[in-house]
Amino acid sequence: MTAEEQTAFIREYLGPAFRDAHLKTKIMAFDHNWDLIDFPEEILSDPKASEFSVGTATHCYGGQPGSPDQTPRSFPN
Repeated sequence: MTAEEQTAFIREYLGPAFRDAHLKTKIMAFDHNWDLIDFPEEILSDPKASEFSVGTATHCYGGQPGSPDQTPRSFPN
């Protein structure tokens, strides 16, 4: 799934389905390595998709350890 596809999926389908079903489950956008940190930033930059996303999930298999620090600074909410 590309960042654009995941953004649209969260914004148009997953988020509204969770809301309409009154689910308390949290949506974590992205679930991959530090080397693709631009991917979750694209999702969190979309106002509707970010409304349904509480954060991101990352793994330390690729990229640099400081990479994930950039996202909370850019998206403090």
